[in-house]
Amino acid sequence: MAIYMSISVAFCGVFSAYPLLLSWLTNNVGGHTKRAMAVSLVLGIAQFGGIATPLIYTDDDKPAYRRGHMICGGMIAGSLILTIILRICLLRENNRRANLSSEEYQREAAIKELCDR
Repeated sequence: MAIYMSISVAFCGVFSAYPLLLSWLTNNVGGHTKRAMAVSLVLGIAQFGGIATPLIYTDDDKPAYRRGHMICGGMIAGSLILTIILRICLLRENNRRANLSSEEYQREAAIKELCDR
């Protein structure tokens, strides 16, 4: 019963994060074409969970489903590691942009405007 309750609490956080993640994604991807492709790519990848779940939680592992829980725990750990890597990359990029001269900034802005035409 304790495992069921902890999974229920974890899912409350997971499903409430989807709107935040999608709004963050759309605000950080420039141009309509890139934004549409990024959102469709993220939503498409997210739907693989529905395909993978019956393959991970098989009848062979009843009733504890240890293998399925271990795979899901590994995926959560991988997500945590990727989040930390993303944080480091974004901090480096922010520092790089903060140190740009106005001429370099204008050059980068001009290139970004051309990307979605």
